[in-house]
Amino acid sequence: MGKTSREKGKDFERQVANKLKSYGFEDAHRTAQYRGDTGQAPDVEGLPGIHIECKACETPQAFKWINQATRDAANNEQIPVVIWKQSYRPWVAIMTVKDFLLFRKFRRITQTDVIFRKHEGMNTHIIKWLNEARNDAQAAGKYETTGVLFERETGERLVMFFFDDFMRLYLMRERKNEF
Repeated sequence: MGKTSREKGKDFERQVANKLKSYGFEDAHRTAQYRGDTGQAPDVEGLPGIHIECKACETPQAFKWINQATRDAANNEQIPVVIWKQSYRPWVAIMTVKDFLLFRKFRRITQTDVIFRKHEGMNTHIIKWLNEARNDAQAAGKYETTGVLFERETGERLVMFFFDDFMRLYLMRERKNEF
């Protein structure tokens, strides 16, 4: 990996940590800044229960990324989530369906809180599909947020959300407990 790519990655990790701080997670930080050699540590810490890997690149390699995050998170009992950024596009949170089900239980998310749109394969239309899913949910008027479900021919399945929608789901339990 070239120096420019490394710097781009570090910059995005800082952006993610700062965004988490804007959601009230004041302890969010880049792991490398605090630990040096990160090994299997997440790229960003500070979101309880979540192992965050950050990817800033144009071409999605979601299955490869989530496999890395899953391996790295195996020993720390956290749910692996990849935060992906393309230039000039909204950030996307990626997780396996299995981990989403754990996340859903952990965060007490109901079936009416999220709706998924299913797509097979993986290509560069992810942002478009997420926007279409969001429009469908807004038209239905009954879902808190939306995601896209991707399934490979091998049976591997991922869910993706816009990052802000993922955070809305993460914070949902706190909002429900306020009432």
